[in-house]
Amino acid sequence: MQQYIAKIILQIISGDGIHTPQFDEQLIIIPAKSKIEAFAEAKRVGLEKEESFLNDDNELVRWKFIGVDHLQEIKLDDSGTELYSSVREVENPQQYISMIQFRELSMRQKHLFGTEQFV
Repeated sequence: MQQYIAKIILQIISGDGIHTPQFDEQLIIIPAKSKIEAFAEAKRVGLEKEESFLNDDNELVRWKFIGVDHLQEIKLDDSGTELYSSVREVENPQQYISMIQFRELSMRQKHLFGTEQFV
């Protein structure tokens, strides 16, 4: 059985839907015998993630499955295996770099005071 990584997209709709559009992009691992089987399983998982609930403002929130955006067979043999890659264009590169460095520092600090330690 092979392993596949699938990117599924769900739309988040709050209340009457008059808000900045939101989409949740999820990377999921799918064990399957073929790419066709993996695609069908990714769609099934996406549909299973659809839900509706009331938020704190008593507005209906819906998570609506949009589709499978990407499907790739992966081999998880080695450390450093690339699971997903995306090129991002940003208006302010220094702000983006600072944000990533801040997130890394925050992650290091959380783990330094816990049981794990990052180098």
